[in-house]
Amino acid sequence: MEHRVVGQERPGGLQVSPAATTNRLDRLQAAGLLARLPDPEDGRGVRVRLTDTGRDLLERSVEDHVRGLESLLALLSPDEREQLSALLARLLHSMAALRD
Repeated sequence: MEHRVVGQERPGGLQVSPAATTNRLDRLQAAGLLARLPDPEDGRGVRVRLTDTGRDLLERSVEDHVRGLESLLALLSPDEREQLSALLARLLHSMAALRD
């Protein structure tokens, strides 16, 4: 999986400065979690991709996160989970409308 980064673009709409983004990418690269590759379409840009180690860490992190959420949801009754789901869907719809 690669992500193209051009100029001062902030990946995924992150609310961090370009310098902070560069710093984070530098640390992730130093840890062996991502690689920067030249963008063949734009000499000024780079493509960022996860290494195998980075991908493995991401997968484990997502699995841990899902297990944590499942533990929290187990505290709710089925009716409460339905209610929570409906409220969260309503919030997501409202947030999407605000962006448009």
